[in-house]
Amino acid sequence: MRIDLQQSHAALPASAALEVAVLLKAEPDATTTTARAAAADSVHAGLVLDRSGSMEGGSGVSGLTKLEALKVAVQAALQLLEGCGATVTAAAFSDKARPLCHRLALAPRAAAGVAAAVEGLAAGGGTEAKAAMEPVLQALLPHDHTARRLVLVTDGEFNGGSVKPCRKLAQQAGEHGVALWVFGTGTSYNETYLRELVDLGAPGGMLVHITDLAALSQRLGDELRAVASATASGLAVVVTPSPGVRVLELTRLVPVQCAVALRPDGTAEDRMDVLDARGQAWVARLRADGLAAGRHALARWKVSHQENGQHHVQAFETALDVLPAGSAPSAANARVMTTVLSAHAAQATLLGNAALATQLYAAAGQTGLAQKLSALGTALPSSSDAARALRTEVLASTRLVALGSALPVKGGTP
Repeated sequence: MRIDLQQSHAALPASAALEVAVLLKAEPDATTTTARAAAADSVHAGLVLDRSGSMEGGSGVSGLTKLEALKVAVQAALQLLEGCGATVTAAAFSDKARPLCHRLALAPRAAAGVAAAVEGLAAGGGTEAKAAMEPVLQALLPHDHTARRLVLVTDGEFNGGSVKPCRKLAQQAGEHGVALWVFGTGTSYNETYLRELVDLGAPGGMLVHITDLAALSQRLGDELRAVASATASGLAVVVTPSPGVRVLELTRLVPVQCAVALRPDGTAEDRMDVLDARGQAWVARLRADGLAAGRHALARWKVSHQENGQHHVQAFETALDVLPAGSAPSAANARVMTTVLSAHAAQATLLGNAALATQLYAAAGQTGLAQKLSALGTALPSSSDAARALRTEVLASTRLVALGSALPVKGGTP
């Protein structure tokens, strides 16, 4: 695993308060990635599938209902999971659960059986998600697979009897290292509530709005492939600020942007079960108060992981040269600055502040996102299909800047 640590400025003129942004990137070694074959115990996917009456509606794909499009996506996912020797637990829900398989190690005959069970699903009834989510999560709790994901697909608001229980189940998932991937389609589901479930789960979760379920197959496949090809596990990052320095925020960027909670003692720690094929990135903002001219340590960074049966630990330090007051600062690191701008723009988008988000994306050189935000305007906080799709897009876009898939803009300020 390769580590790259960059900071927004190497030197700043003395001031009462100085702020520096730091970008930490962890990327899989190319030779390890291509050489690795997925281990049989690497992935356990738990599928929780909505088959309520509303899934009989149109999917956005000509001639297919939502449930039919969901079946296509699940069949493709089963083929992919079979190819990497994954384990699958699956259940569908309406007024009650319909079990499909339990801790099944996928092989050709086994996958065919699950595929047939999925194909036999019919839409009808309510949205009692707890009935399926509970047994699927129980199957995922044993820590006998490197990556465990609970995959929930729904198009509606849960029945009242499922709201609190599913929140408790998501919290239990988080306590046991199970991340939630939630795919919502349509405009009836409670976005705030589903986002809360994802946040309660383990790191690595995401809420994805699917405009039409034909896109589910591609997105779910991309995420499963990335996790199944992971080369490192047990990834942990600890940030310890120096005296007089505070960590203002730490944000994880893969698979989607997510704030990392800071500890009461001022340090920050984040853990991921795997480093997937895309790598991982964090962006932090550090504030130093009352530093005199000279060189000062800002923070210590410790990155640890497991790879090829060995435990690896790497340690780094970020420092700042404080110049005499009135001096010119060092040149800004464009990649770091653009990542910070993009992360703040995504957060403003999530909060419904279209004006601020548009301004920040424009400053970051992300003109496409700025134009989409400008077009939505005051409709951004709504539950419209377009607004939900844009919130999904921006939360996945910051990692593209940080990891090099989008070009940084010169200049700009966080």
